[in-house]
Amino acid sequence: MFFVAFSLVLPVSSASVKVGSPCSKIGQVKVINQKTYKCTKEGIRTVWKLQKKTQSKAAKPKTLSAYEERKLLAYRNLRQAVEKRSNTNVKLKYYVSDQFPADLRSLYLKQVEYASKFYSSFFTKEEIVNIYLYTEKDQAFIKDYPVFQNPSDISSRNTWFDYWAKGRGREHNLGLCAFFMEYPAGTWEGHAGLLVHSTASKTSLQPYAIQVMPHEYFHVVQDYYFRKDWEDFFQRHPDREALRGPNFYDNMFPPIYREGGANTISFILAAESEDQYLALYKDQIQKEKKQSNDIKYYARLNNEQEVIETLTEMEFKSRNPAIQQAQYLIGQLVFEWFIAEFGIEKFEALVKNQLIGTSFEENLKKSAGITLKELYKGSATHILAAFKE
Repeated sequence: MFFVAFSLVLPVSSASVKVGSPCSKIGQVKVINQKTYKCTKEGIRTVWKLQKKTQSKAAKPKTLSAYEERKLLAYRNLRQAVEKRSNTNVKLKYYVSDQFPADLRSLYLKQVEYASKFYSSFFTKEEIVNIYLYTEKDQAFIKDYPVFQNPSDISSRNTWFDYWAKGRGREHNLGLCAFFMEYPAGTWEGHAGLLVHSTASKTSLQPYAIQVMPHEYFHVVQDYYFRKDWEDFFQRHPDREALRGPNFYDNMFPPIYREGGANTISFILAAESEDQYLALYKDQIQKEKKQSNDIKYYARLNNEQEVIETLTEMEFKSRNPAIQQAQYLIGQLVFEWFIAEFGIEKFEALVKNQLIGTSFEENLKKSAGITLKELYKGSATHILAAFKE
């Protein structure tokens, strides 16, 4: 006589599945009446236990302040305009040092191509724009190249070369040139470029450095609307006292427009997402407030009247040369508000109408229908919110 041992596995009925009832296979799961049971070892027994539902918590959408909403309104306004355009009037020529860091080369050339979609619309015909990317190892060439001989640029550049040689400041990049000028002789072309240390990289540079290339390039656009006609403009207005003396340039192109407006455009073009855009400016404003000991004007921006007074003081460098360092940060907020309020088309008109009348205010009235005082008052709340946040 012999016995055959075998086991018969019967399907588990719904009646046999309840909390505490025996089960045979650890880890087995059954769903009955929308309840989930799992076979679990409990001491020496294996029993069914009811599984609690784990509710997935959806990430709450970030609540934006009114200040951030206005920033993003300007950001979207410009970025959407760029996506609808193409480069039809800019012919780019690149001059890139063999010593230029590869990752930064890729980044800056991508930015130039993207910016050209927007900048192209300012040009009335095809124009050549030369793009220069060099390092401290190219000093001999830079010293002799005619485009790079602006006296103030030479002084600043040499200071940075000295810093870099001592191992300081290599987390910064700087503008090399930014003109629409007559070079070669008899030919008007755009020239924009920047310098980095040869050991720099995208990760080693300060966050703000991402926007320097489109910033310098935008100065070419600004120059396009007055450089060729500047002398004729003087001839047309020989009796205008405002065009004489140390303030003639600032009278037409105040620092908050020249540098601040360029910053507004370059930060938007450089930031590839809304989160990056908000973070980029927040980082910049925090660093300026902490590190720029010579800029004491941020601390006095406590109410609307103080903002208006500061903006008024910034109109001419002769009023207070020291305050001009703040033109980038504060001017950027002014024209960010302007674009959010009036749209990118009005800002474009402001660029194209630079030689309207005999002052920037006349341009402002023509382009957007507001006065300087209204520009200052309107943007004051936006500026205050930036420094409080």
